[in-house]
Amino acid sequence: MSNRLRIGIPEFLKEKDWKLRMTLSVIAATAFLSCGCEVRTATPVWGGGSEQRLTVASTASDVDCALRVARERSMLTTHISTPWELIHAALAYGMDYEVTVDSHRRITIAAYLFEENGRSVFEHSPDGIRVRRSPRRATIEQHRFQFLAYFAEIGVTVDQELFVDGQRYRVRDLVDPMKWELDRGEDSAYGLIAAAAYIEPCEIWRNQYGEELSLQKLIQHELEIPIDVRRKSSCWGTHSLFAIAFSLTRATGDLTMKDSQTKAHEMLDAEVARLRRSQAPDGTFVGDETHSDVIDQLHFTGHSLEWLVLWLNPAELGSEWVTRTVRALTDVVQQRSADPLPPEVWFHLLHALRMYREKTTPG
Repeated sequence: MSNRLRIGIPEFLKEKDWKLRMTLSVIAATAFLSCGCEVRTATPVWGGGSEQRLTVASTASDVDCALRVARERSMLTTHISTPWELIHAALAYGMDYEVTVDSHRRITIAAYLFEENGRSVFEHSPDGIRVRRSPRRATIEQHRFQFLAYFAEIGVTVDQELFVDGQRYRVRDLVDPMKWELDRGEDSAYGLIAAAAYIEPCEIWRNQYGEELSLQKLIQHELEIPIDVRRKSSCWGTHSLFAIAFSLTRATGDLTMKDSQTKAHEMLDAEVARLRRSQAPDGTFVGDETHSDVIDQLHFTGHSLEWLVLWLNPAELGSEWVTRTVRALTDVVQQRSADPLPPEVWFHLLHALRMYREKTTPG
């Protein structure tokens, strides 16, 4: 790849509107300083004989500052931001993050999604309730079961209330229709994440096609996806890897899943090794030839760090190769907080940093 990101030499300064982006970069640096955060100089973290060894402790304040500044500088409004974008923002900032509605009023993402505000993202269906369908997939759900999957990742419980046309329901009322629709198709990763969180590990059910399903069968299906097919799926297969790692946290101790667990461990460990081999000097990960520019590379790196944090233990997360990736992403946030990357890149990148900080913080 000819245009990889290099820490201290932002790739975006090479773009046509570099003067504007330089101005925005200065604004972002000012935001960091105003929050008491340190803005590092353009010294690469890797080169020369004076290379600094990165640790969890040495990156902790950088991660905290990056998350804080990104959240404080974010100005999402329901007039512009779609529900799809807002659920991604919830991954990064939490459900208590406030968005602007009606030009001036601010409410939390949780209130926007779940309270009776006349803007429900849910609707009635022949089988109960579901996330509202839209001709433009990216406005609501770009993938089936994406909202339920992200609810699971955020920690929304099945008892969370929501409203559809003035009627009161709970998140659990979204689960049975999902079980009925769930199959082993292209959106299987999101279904597996939601199933792992909201369906008992030992439960067996039949979908609309008469297939007998269970959490074990869903995990097994995800494991059987050929590597080349997985890497061509959503976000280069990173959601599939996240789903497998996430589901194993629910399957732990279930002896009936021992064989699937063993295969999952082997596969995820192999993917960890592959990521390490693909790591660029700046800490980012290089996926494959489909990564056409630096945005793709950051897209892949942020998504990869999400499942890595979920899969690796705290000691492994403290290894230098992981902290180098964390430092690379915090530098990106510093450089772009006034001019964020596309939502599917920016929010997953921030979510990965948030997950990392939470897992590596004692207590």
